[in-house]
Amino acid sequence: MILTITVTSDDIKTGIPKDSCRCPIALAANVLPARANAFMEAFDTGAGVAPFTFTTSLQEG
Repeated sequence: MILTITVTSDDIKTGIPKDSCRCPIALAANVLPARANAFMEAFDTGAGVAPFTFTTSLQEG
């Protein structure tokens, strides 16, 4: 199964730095490819971030 997740500007606005349950990506989805982890690190350190979309696959079963 392939999912496309969009992190919206609202997710970024309401996300909480250094809170893995309420960061922008956690608000958008519960899957974390490398690009999502990089976003989380940038967000946590106060670096500028922008809305983005990522695709990931989940194992079924």
